[in-house]
Amino acid sequence: MNILIKNNIFFSFFLLIITFGSTQFALKSFAQNAKIEIEKTEIYQDEPFVISIIAEGDEIIHSNFPEIENFVKKSSASFSSEQIVAGKKKQSKTISQNYYASQIGTFKLPPFSIEINGKLINSPGATIKVKATDASRKKEKLNLEDFFITEEEIDFSDVKEDAFLGLTVETDEVYVGEGFTLTLSFFMALENKAYLDWPQDLGGKITAIHKKIQPDNCWEEDFDIKEVQKTEIKINNKTYFQYKLFQAVYYPLNTNTIIFPEVGLEMLKYKYIKDLQTGGNVRTAEKKMFYTTAKSIKVKELPPHPLRDKVPVGEFALQESITKLKLQTGETFDYNFTIVGKGNFSAIQTLEIANATTDFEFILADTRQIIQRLGNTVTGSKSFAYSALPKEAGKHPLKKYFQWVYFDPAKGKYDTLQSDLVLEISGSSLKNLELYADGLYGIYKQIENPDSDQETTWFAYHQSGRWVTNIFLGVLSIVSVYFMWKRKK
Repeated sequence: MNILIKNNIFFSFFLLIITFGSTQFALKSFAQNAKIEIEKTEIYQDEPFVISIIAEGDEIIHSNFPEIENFVKKSSASFSSEQIVAGKKKQSKTISQNYYASQIGTFKLPPFSIEINGKLINSPGATIKVKATDASRKKEKLNLEDFFITEEEIDFSDVKEDAFLGLTVETDEVYVGEGFTLTLSFFMALENKAYLDWPQDLGGKITAIHKKIQPDNCWEEDFDIKEVQKTEIKINNKTYFQYKLFQAVYYPLNTNTIIFPEVGLEMLKYKYIKDLQTGGNVRTAEKKMFYTTAKSIKVKELPPHPLRDKVPVGEFALQESITKLKLQTGETFDYNFTIVGKGNFSAIQTLEIANATTDFEFILADTRQIIQRLGNTVTGSKSFAYSALPKEAGKHPLKKYFQWVYFDPAKGKYDTLQSDLVLEISGSSLKNLELYADGLYGIYKQIENPDSDQETTWFAYHQSGRWVTNIFLGVLSIVSVYFMWKRKK
């Protein structure tokens, strides 16, 4: 009897450990993590070597990317992704830094660390092989001088600076919901002879400018510039260095005119003055303000349409996939409806199933969103994954159920993305079988969360059931141990 009690106690503790372990594993799966990724290490001289940092959440606060000998930082890109599974939202963000090699050869990137959201992440580094550019490949001109000329190169007299602060927008007129890019940059002519330097707390000054220019009636997608870098551009056939300070895409939410006021940035300008006592030259710094020109954007109402106040605005295309096109009634399948293109993907809501019917059961199982900020454009994708069950034989064009209306500002008209797939279903009708109407598949409807506009899926039900089961088993184990201990006494 004592052996049996001991065995039962051991089994209960073993069950409790398993329960606790599985629960801990589930909790850890939601813990935030961050990592550093290095893309291919064998590149041509005219293509970038890329280091990326990836972290969960919708924001990354990070220290500087490493400097690499014989490479120059040139441009960066950021990507955001969002996934909704079982009614839970999971977000992640990626920031990529591009480096361009100044010469061919093999170079060593030593181990380095980047602080990401308060956590120091280590990388083992890499060996980078840079090959000569193929003749068939277009070579990108890469300017390797520093953004500002050095003291040794100029005479620090009071030279007139050839530079300006510019606030640029793509257009002066957009539709409601149509995105446009705004860029704040400092420009310096290649021939500039004046010696200029950044002010202290440049980041704080850019943040203050951002607050002044951020419009109240727009959704903002910030390019999240962390390190300011130089690019070479032509303006009126004159070469300038552009130094991007802030960039965002704005989507107007109403027809109010958008005003970007004049803003200023204080720079430091150096010059030499004669020291009367020593006869030598002394370098002094004075503050020099540079100002932008105010801008305004006119916002137009969308043309009349029953869904005018609801449709997204942009240039979109449809990508779809399905597990099977020929099925039997009662045989489940998976279908993905993915919207890709240029527009405000954060404004795209749940895809509505058109023409509700008893021929199918469609359940939204997963929603994924990816936003990419690269160059001067924000692009992305939003994918809706469905689990479905056919209940009636025949040919069923999916466009009957999956249609997505939007306004294309480039064409100036409304358009519709709709499925091109046609299902061929065979077998007996299952419309009136209670097993499918209210039983096995009907369980989806019974577990919907009335307080959420996000439909709860079978996955959510399964996950919730597992948690409930774990808790129940844990409580049962504790109770069993307690009563066995009482009986032993």
